[in-house]
Amino acid sequence: MHHFPDKVAIMAAVADQVFVDELATYQTAIANRKPGLSPLEALVEAGWSHYQRPEAMAVLEIWMATRSDLALAASVGPVFDAIKAQGEEHADAIMESSDAPNGAAARGLQTLMLAAMRGLAIERALTADPSVHEAAALLMAFARQVQRTGQ
Repeated sequence: MHHFPDKVAIMAAVADQVFVDELATYQTAIANRKPGLSPLEALVEAGWSHYQRPEAMAVLEIWMATRSDLALAASVGPVFDAIKAQGEEHADAIMESSDAPNGAAARGLQTLMLAAMRGLAIERALTADPSVHEAAALLMAFARQVQRTGQ
């Protein structure tokens, strides 16, 4: 605690560091993807792997806490905005390098995939329901279908 002025500063630093690690994970997953795996599929696979890590769950909890803690929202909000912008730029570059949809359709697909992974991660944290992993497999199948058809 002596390295940060308050808990809000700690939470902002955690969110920022986890995002830096997450981007590196995505970049590695895309560069080293299995043969036959599209960039979109590698992105979904890496995202699901990321959201199963305790650090990612901690950031989700911090993000949810901003709804009721105005001081936290004021401090961490800009960090999350920067994370979102950088993440979108990175995902846009991946989508443009593949046969997946581009433009507004790509942004909608990114939002859908991220929201689904976050929701599944929260469900996984709250329950022992094995169907969460089946749902993640369906998300991957969806990504595969979008990659194949471009829609």
